[in-house]
Amino acid sequence: MTTAPLDPPKRPATGTESLVGAAEELVEKALVFMRPYLDITWRDGTDDPRKMAAAFCVNRQVDGIKAAITLARTGLGHVSAPFIRPACEDFFWLSYLEMLDAQIAKRLVLAMAVRDGARDVIAQQQYSGKKAMTRLGFPAKFVKYSFERKMRSEAALKELSKVLGWPNAEDSALPPTAWVAAQTGNSRLYDFLYSATSRAVHFSVGEAARRAWSHPQGGDLQNSAMDFNSVNHLNYRTDFSLYWCCHLLVLALPTAISCLEADIDGTDTKLLEEYTEAIKKLAEHGSVPVTLPSEFNLHLKVAAQTTSPKKSRQMNQNES
Repeated sequence: MTTAPLDPPKRPATGTESLVGAAEELVEKALVFMRPYLDITWRDGTDDPRKMAAAFCVNRQVDGIKAAITLARTGLGHVSAPFIRPACEDFFWLSYLEMLDAQIAKRLVLAMAVRDGARDVIAQQQYSGKKAMTRLGFPAKFVKYSFERKMRSEAALKELSKVLGWPNAEDSALPPTAWVAAQTGNSRLYDFLYSATSRAVHFSVGEAARRAWSHPQGGDLQNSAMDFNSVNHLNYRTDFSLYWCCHLLVLALPTAISCLEADIDGTDTKLLEEYTEAIKKLAEHGSVPVTLPSEFNLHLKVAAQTTSPKKSRQMNQNES
């Protein structure tokens, strides 16, 4: 990879601005279409916790897209790439829960919920101390009970891991996301999108290199300043985030509808047609790739052919 990619030509005018409009329309139509099925009761969520999970995942993905739209309109759309990660995981896990027997799924979701809540309380005490927990309003007995709840939920998860054939069946941890994706036939999507976006949520030298661009004067690459705010590259990252957040919502909705046991046969045909049309408008923009040739200076190939051999070598000497 080139350590100092040169700024690529500007992206077509059909990029960020119109993609924002397409994303906004998709969210609007999706919410109108889905709203009757997202209004679940506590009884619904208790009888089949998959309904709670599905309604939450749809709402979280919609919130992520709305946030990405707001960020794009303020010139910060590139920082919404981390929203793709939970959207991926929501889709993989909902697809997995949908496959399971209803009672097994109920036991699994409840055990996951209890463990997460208990872990939060324990983590807060371990960081703040017992006195601070009391001041925060957590009685000592409640905190002690959280340790017991954590142990019981982990024991339940360990038992379920054996029943479900998880690869880590000897412990109480959840299966790797890659395994969950594979079980639902989504390994290619995992390899392409979930793994690739890990750099957006973890420390990554590779991510730093992607943001570092150059505008050399007279071909002097080594002495040119690093530019971490190349407008062209940040616009691409905005498009990438918007497109894939929307794409994942479109993928997740059928699974969510199944988990919610929603009968869409009675849905207003017009609402479904409008939602379908919004999907088509998004698709017109084409799938946004996870990386660009310009990140490797491949867009300079034609230009390099017109320069002297010495200059060409100088421009590409950092490639590996």
